[in-house]
Formats: sequence, structure tokens, C-alpha cells
Amino acid sequence: MARAPAAPRVAIALWVSNAVELLQAPGAISEATPQALLPVILEAVRSSKTPDFQAAGYMVLSAMASKAALSPASVTTLLELLPRYAARENPAPAVLACAALCHYQHPEELSEAALDALLRLKTLPEVLGAAAAEADVRGFVNLFLHGLVRRATLTREGADVMGVLKKVMAAVPDGTVEVAALAGAITDACEDLSDASGPGTASQDAAVAQLRQVLRALAQRNAPAMDAFIAARLRQAPGDGDKMSDDESSEEEGGESDEDAEDKASRARVFAFLADTFSGTAHAPVAEGATTLLLALQHPEASVRLAGLTAAKKSLASGDCSAPAQLAAAVLARVRDDDAEVALTALGWDKLAALAPAAELRAALSHLIGPGA
Repeated sequence: MARAPAAPRVAIALWVSNAVELLQAPGAISEATPQALLPVILEAVRSSKTPDFQAAGYMVLSAMASKAALSPASVTTLLELLPRYAARENPAPAVLACAALCHYQHPEELSEAALDALLRLKTLPEVLGAAAAEADVRGFVNLFLHGLVRRATLTREGADVMGVLKKVMAAVPDGTVEVAALAGAITDACEDLSDASGPGTASQDAAVAQLRQVLRALAQRNAPAMDAFIAARLRQAPGDGDKMSDDESSEEEGGESDEDAEDKASRARVFAFLADTFSGTAHAPVAEGATTLLLALQHPEASVRLAGLTAAKKSLASGDCSAPAQLAAAVLARVRDDDAEVALTALGWDKLAALAPAAELRAALSHLIGPGA
């Protein structure tokens, strides 16, 4: 690639120096400053054939984003243009500029045009993983992931979109993804796709299946946060074994409004969705106690631990359990439970000896067998 002439490069350096000095000066900047700089920045961002000028635009834009409040329309336009004109061989500077915009300006979402441009950057997951070591990319990453969830429900390219989503989640460091927000968006999207009156279309079913896979992948890496999310949703989603309060019973006897019935049906669908999604895992929901299977086995209330034992034994007996050793160990721990009913329920399970290592089983039973046995 030909180098820019020396004179223009000097002019670019001088513009960057003056602009950054102005933006980094103490105190607030006038409204006229971003109005004067933005047209030049937009021109620089589009200058893919003049890398020096484009890089200068990124630098000034990042400085301006940290100091001045830009209009939502300007932020949307910039987030569309930055990836569109990014150098395909090295999109990192443009991605870092996007991250700076999102970090300081807090846009609500990425437009479809921005998503289109970002999806054309084939190395974006790797770039985001590396960028996370240099800058706070959390705002940008989470907006992008939410946009991908939205895109997966609207197009026939769900598999490709979900593939990118999984790669980004795998590439960025722990703590980057806002687990509860993303899991909530996925759950809501799946509920919107589901037809309560009958089976959905093939494309809807495929989208739901792909989104379920993303939820499970999210849980594998963020187990505590996923447990917290599921517990929060279970408090709103009645399932088998739920008990109605006195107020709810009174409403039941006196009849309920159409709105209440619709809300109850919606919450029941959420419970069923989470149960199907995490079936056979330690995150499987347990209605009693509004928690997950593994946490139910450690719950302070004996009734919830009993419900957890029932769910765990059912999961382990099905042969579909994805974490048999983890659940078997949790069941085995209940042999020592302070509550006699819980301890006897765990002890009375005929498959416990087959699933638990002999040494661990002997250790758990030692308090019952006594020394020297």
C-alpha cells in the first residue's frame, strides 16, 4: 500500500494533536467542539484508503466520546460506519473505537446495519478477545450479543449467527458477558417464538433449539450467575409442586381475570422452557424453593433438599444426566444431613452405591457405621 505524502501526514498529526489537546483540557468543552470535529471524524472513518487519516479519526473519536455527550443519531451512525469501513486485515482499531463509543455514550442497542457490518468482520471474536486486554469492551460486547439474539429470531441465518455468538462468548474474558441480561433476553426471545396454541414453524423451532444451546454454553462457563438467573425467573414461573398463597387461592375461588390467566400461562411456559433447556444438568429448575437442582440439595430448608433429592435421583436414573458425578456427590452429602427424613431418603436410594465411589461412600457412612466397623 502506498504511503501518504509527507505533507498530508504532517497535517493529520497536527490535527490529531490539536484536537486531543482540546478534548483533554480541564473542564467541560463547549457544544461547538463536537459539532466542529464530527464532520472531519466521519470523513476520516470512511477513509479506508488513507490508513493514517482513518487511524487519526479513531483516536480523536475515542477522545471525544470520553468528554462530550453525542446525539443518539450520531452514535448510531458512527457504530454503523466504523465496522463498515474497517480494514479487513486489521479491524482491531475500529473495534476499539466502537468499544469506546459504547463505554462512554451508552447506546441502547446496535442497529441492524451495524450488525450487518460487524458480522462481515470474520475475525471479530478473536479481535474482541484481544481487545478486552486493552480496553473495557463489556458494553460493546453485550450490545453485540443482544443484537445477535435478536437477529437469530428474525432471519433464516440463525445457525451462523449463533455460531458467532458462541465464539464471542468463548473469546472474551470471564466477567465480560452480563449473564442475567443475556439469559433473560434469550428466554424472552424463545417465549416470543413459541406458539402457545400449537407447534411453531420449522424455522422457529430451529431458532429456539439454537438459543437453548447458547443458554447451556453460557451456563457451563458462568454456573453461579446462571443459577442466580434461573432462581430469579423461577420466582415468577409456577411449576409442579408450587403452592398457592391464601390470596392466590381466594382469587382462584373467585375467578381470575383474563390478564391474570394469560400471565400465569406465560410464566408456566417460562418454567417449562427452563426445565426442558436444562434437563439432565445441575441447573435443572426445582419449583420447590425456586432454585436449581444442585442448589436445592444445599438449601437451608429440608423440604427443598427433599425436592432436590427427588429431582436428582430422577435425573440420574434417566441416563441423560450431563454431570452424574457432581450430582451423585451432592446426593451422597445428604446422607449426613441433619434432617432425618432427608438423610434416610438419600441413604435409601438403591443406585447410590453404583454411582458414588466406594471410598467416598464409606466416608459418608462412617458416622452411621461407627469406628472400627
